[in-house]
Amino acid sequence: MTIKTDINLTTVHKDYITIDKSTATAFIETKEDRECLADTPWPFELQELREEILSKFNYMVDVFLMTPVQIAVRPKRSNLNTALVTWHENESRYEVLSLRILRDRRLSSSLVTRDNEYRVVAVKDAKRAASFVAGLAPYSDKEMAEYVCHGLLSEVRDIIGKDNKQLDEAFRHFRWGMDREAFAKEILRILDSLKQNTPIHLEEDSELLTSYTKFDAERKAIEEKKEHTGELAPMFMLRSSVNKNIILATRELGIDRNERTEVYAKSYDSFDDLPREVQRVVMTLEVKERNNIGTAEGVGVIPKNWFALGGECCGFVVEKEFQQKFMEEVMAL
Repeated sequence: MTIKTDINLTTVHKDYITIDKSTATAFIETKEDRECLADTPWPFELQELREEILSKFNYMVDVFLMTPVQIAVRPKRSNLNTALVTWHENESRYEVLSLRILRDRRLSSSLVTRDNEYRVVAVKDAKRAASFVAGLAPYSDKEMAEYVCHGLLSEVRDIIGKDNKQLDEAFRHFRWGMDREAFAKEILRILDSLKQNTPIHLEEDSELLTSYTKFDAERKAIEEKKEHTGELAPMFMLRSSVNKNIILATRELGIDRNERTEVYAKSYDSFDDLPREVQRVVMTLEVKERNNIGTAEGVGVIPKNWFALGGECCGFVVEKEFQQKFMEEVMAL
């Protein structure tokens, strides 16, 4: 049996870890979120494990009840819980569930859902269970920034490329008519006139001219809009669960949608400390109407349940010039 314990939120083989919302919610929740269980009696086995974990972490960790038979472990410098440990009374063992775990085969006899059976490890002894949990790395601001950038890039990229996509669609619609015989004959007459150096004559009700006029108007409108907005670039924002600071991050768009480019990030104490350009676009994003996944047309995205591990975060577009200046001032992650 092989167990990997160095799995990152962003991996080499996929854009980011996919996980069901209920499991994701459990890894996001904090001790404060579970205050309702503060007076719930702890099973002896979980009390024993708690003491072992506190000792392993030198008490720099939160260990709290998620359910009457399950605890969550969150190191003080972690944005997410690193483990959920359940006491399986029938099997007399601890079951450690973590996003850091990847088994080569499922633990089908566990209490977790089938989708999580390859993320759980069974341990009989409290000391060994605590040692295993202590070996799971916390989720740093850097890892969360990379996760948010990778996870929201596709939606922000679509906003940046919308004008080009509209132009392509307008051209395809114009091009579709070229297969018609009437269009082909008009084009042939134009080419003949060019070859013979004679005046080009089109009827006032020319279908080709009508189609071209419509396409040209759409093209000009799109080009004027692009000229007004300028070249755009992606920017992302998230709040650290460790110190509540706001992290501003960006990455350049690769030629390939799956290309991994450097992530550049900077931490700010509060929203008021962010650059004015960012404050304006984020405030616009918050008030503008958004669709079912949280995207505001032409502005950005505040993700809904489809991106449950991201916490409080968003992605939006800024001027390319601002992005370049930002990257020059900060270090790549």
